[in-house]
Amino acid sequence: MKKQLRIGFFLLFFLFFILAGSIGVFRAKVRWTPSEGVEAGDTWINKYLPARQQLLLPYRLWNSALDKRYYPEIKSFLAENGQMLPTSELPKIKLKIKQVSQLASWCNERGIHFLYVIYPGKPRTDEELTELGFPSARNKVAVQMTEALREQQISFLDLREVFLREEDYYAFFYKTEHHWTADAGVIAARMLAERLNAEFDAGLDIGRLEEDRIGRTVYPGAFVGEQGMKTLGKYGERDDFVVRFPLYTTHLRYSCPEDRVDVSGGFEILTNDRTLKEDHLNGGRSLYYYYLFKNSGLVEIWDEDAASGDIFLIKDSFSNVVTPFLALTAKHITTWDMRRSNQIYAYLKEHPEIDTVVVAYTVSSVLTKEMNDFQ
Repeated sequence: MKKQLRIGFFLLFFLFFILAGSIGVFRAKVRWTPSEGVEAGDTWINKYLPARQQLLLPYRLWNSALDKRYYPEIKSFLAENGQMLPTSELPKIKLKIKQVSQLASWCNERGIHFLYVIYPGKPRTDEELTELGFPSARNKVAVQMTEALREQQISFLDLREVFLREEDYYAFFYKTEHHWTADAGVIAARMLAERLNAEFDAGLDIGRLEEDRIGRTVYPGAFVGEQGMKTLGKYGERDDFVVRFPLYTTHLRYSCPEDRVDVSGGFEILTNDRTLKEDHLNGGRSLYYYYLFKNSGLVEIWDEDAASGDIFLIKDSFSNVVTPFLALTAKHITTWDMRRSNQIYAYLKEHPEIDTVVVAYTVSSVLTKEMNDFQ
């Protein structure tokens, strides 16, 4: 009897949303006919069906409970191309925009250059998930950020504009991981250096990041990313791991007070060969941290071969694969991760020599409260 009641309740629930969707259909002033084609039909549904998400709810429940393509433990959906795509709700970002605006104003008042960078993430378009009934607002958030930054005349670089031009957008991401490959890190470092030179005359040596000066090695099937690991083995896909490195001699110094490390050497001091070799054999559990090892609070890198350039980079984990290559263009780079400390203003006051501040975040960090509290 209880089972019959549950089935009856579900059917009534489903019929309610069908009715709600039907009301939306009849209210629409424009009609679609099959002769117009499937694409036109999709456009019509997106534009004229207010209860579309409610109609898709049963499909979402099916994916969650039966189809096994939705992984609730990581709030991600497995796309047909094998990519794990994280879902996301539309957050309130007014406070975050205000905090960025305050930091930009503070820097400008003191003659410090300020640039906000938006890193692209998954999914490529919000519609990839919303059409399946799952919430996705990452790109909508990015658009809100760019509109606010433009309105307040804050300099910004939206790297989505660069990456979205590429036909194989997802080639820049690991399938089992929401982070970028090293290929994306090289491109982002080059684009960022070009923008800093163009807008602030930063004196960065972009020529050191030319494609023919950066080598590339791929380790087939060597990596299972963070998302893949969190599915407890249910997601069996493995990633190829990409390593990029300069094809010229480098003389670097790397300092991380948190780890009591201060070493000098070549590009290898910014990477972890032990991690690469061991993880190639045991499943690639921590390969993502091949570059810069982890999300350390404060890191400084000096390049003896660079003539000029000094950058203070407030970063999230995406910059772990950007910073080593950006460091090849600059005399000195300081990176700061807000998850360790939020004393940005205090640090900048203690270091008046800093003349360029960059906040480089993927949309995931825009959604995180602690990453924007610069006090």
